[in-house]
Amino acid sequence: MLYQQAEFSAINYQYQDTLRNYLLDEGEAPLHRAYEIGRNNLVNGMGLLEQTGLHQAAFAEVLKDRPENQLLLRRFNAANRFLNEVLSAFEVSRLNASDSENSRRELYDLVEAESNRIAQRLHDEASQMLAVVYLELAEISRNVPDYASARIDGVVRHLDGICEQLRELSHELRPLSLDRWGLLPALRLLAKGFQKRTGTTVVVTGETGGVLCKAAELAIYRGVQEALTNVRRHAKASTVWIEITLSASAVCCTVRDDGAGFRMPVNESEVGLGLFGIHERLLSLKGSFVIKSAPGEGTELKMEIPL
Repeated sequence: MLYQQAEFSAINYQYQDTLRNYLLDEGEAPLHRAYEIGRNNLVNGMGLLEQTGLHQAAFAEVLKDRPENQLLLRRFNAANRFLNEVLSAFEVSRLNASDSENSRRELYDLVEAESNRIAQRLHDEASQMLAVVYLELAEISRNVPDYASARIDGVVRHLDGICEQLRELSHELRPLSLDRWGLLPALRLLAKGFQKRTGTTVVVTGETGGVLCKAAELAIYRGVQEALTNVRRHAKASTVWIEITLSASAVCCTVRDDGAGFRMPVNESEVGLGLFGIHERLLSLKGSFVIKSAPGEGTELKMEIPL
């Protein structure tokens, strides 16, 4: 059990008292207290079998108030044993689902750690090697004819392009802006780079209120990355809109484009690894995503994560 014996006894007494008051007059006040008890127990991690056991123990004590209830009490206890066997299947399923969610989170933590490692090597080792090439080319350029020097200048320009691509790739693998400034600034920086590379206008709007955990921010950021990759590969869009909306219970991110679109529904075999990755990452946070599209009408991807 998740609760210490003393703590469970206190909860049991409160539950028993509230149940007895309700059985005496069936008023609304005990029902309101019952809701609060259930909500507090849920927040504190009480499982389904624990909650059922709490009710059974409290009701058994209430039945003991009158001696003529002894036969009823024996039958009630037998019925409880039967019910517990039925509910145990639900509890096993719940625990398995919880283990699965934890495994997904651990998996994506490992993926992010590996992405960070690769990004660091790209930044440090590749940059150092390119710096050596720059110095060697500069040295060679001083001792060759003008036509050869011009060719070397062309190679240097290619190297400049490679350096820029490595820098952008390193940032996408390890979005430092997400840690430094938060989701919205990181998305705006991502949009700026995408717009520069593709010529597609990207508009980012919304607000997070500073309430998102790092895991939720990262899941949304990676989802937007994948959506933009699909826009570049397939959509032929002129504009992409990225919007973050916040409610009392969830954060939503919508990525919408005015591109070619495609037919719906999408077959499972047609779902790429990128979209599957979005689904798995959101699932680890009990989130979900929906895709809407039609030929010639663009595509909308909506991600939602409960707060």
